[in-house]
Amino acid sequence: DRPLPEGPDGDSSAVIGMVLADLDGDGRSELIDTTPAGWVAYRLEDDRLKRIDSAEIPGMRHAIPFQGDALAGPALVAVGEDGGLGIWPPGPGRLGFLSLAFSGMEEAGKSMRSNASAIGTRVGIRVGAGWSQRESYRSYSGPGQSLQPTVIGLGGAQRADYIAIDWSDGVFQSELDLEPG
Repeated sequence: DRPLPEGPDGDSSAVIGMVLADLDGDGRSELIDTTPAGWVAYRLEDDRLKRIDSAEIPGMRHAIPFQGDALAGPALVAVGEDGGLGIWPPGPGRLGFLSLAFSGMEEAGKSMRSNASAIGTRVGIRVGAGWSQRESYRSYSGPGQSLQPTVIGLGGAQRADYIAIDWSDGVFQSELDLEPG
């Protein structure tokens, strides 16, 4: 188990947010804790959280992944107490990512309207014998709903073999052989 960071008064209630994101492209989510002292990223290994990266930012308010480059994967954006932004771009050694932007559609002739923001859409991606699953629901413990693309690491593969999309209105869709990006 990992210890929680201590707040200014010595207690362990200083975590102000948590977010799940695939930071390295392996298809598995890492956990990012944000505290008033900075952020810390953890990977689950052997039923324990292993610290993999961190940054000290005194007075930090939030840190969330930002999908700016579909091939390189997410950057981390943090907001400090002065309102300034800090950005940690994707680092070297990451595996390829697939970025999926879902949006519902409207067919006036059929009196049909899908969820325009695609909130609640689920996707399963098969690469070789492995599967990764994501939902378009927010993965951050704070308020709001992100409309950023759903980003999934391909674990070093040249493409995703199969993608199964379960739209929030019950429609199923599949795609084959999607390349990173």
